[in-house]
Amino acid sequence: QRDVRQVTSLSYLVARHAAFTGNATIFWRSYCENSSRLTHQIAMNEIATRYEQVLTLFFAGRLPRFNHARHLAIANTLSHLPHGRELMHLGIQVMATRAGVPEKYNREMTDQYWSQLDGTLPDLAEFADVFASDER
Repeated sequence: QRDVRQVTSLSYLVARHAAFTGNATIFWRSYCENSSRLTHQIAMNEIATRYEQVLTLFFAGRLPRFNHARHLAIANTLSHLPHGRELMHLGIQVMATRAGVPEKYNREMTDQYWSQLDGTLPDLAEFADVFASDER
């Protein structure tokens, strides 16, 4: 089974194949189709990219209108990323501390809700205010 780390070592092969056939896309597509780990890595990167603005504000403790529904939306997003649970704990601690109520952070409560997540990615429309403020 191919490893994600092989992607960087494949750049030479892709360049050689592209020079030989004139098409690196075909080589890359066939490699991706045959590697479930790589496909999983690409999916995680797409999620991280799509929600980058929201996650950046969350980890900075500046996500506007942070309530329980947004907490669950962020948690469902993070559940798709490596170390998502730990990142959730970090973000909640930062949010509570920046809001001046660090005692509101509760590890057990966060873990309880984490185990109940369904993993559904939230619609980006739920964060329309975040994207609207970015356009100004």
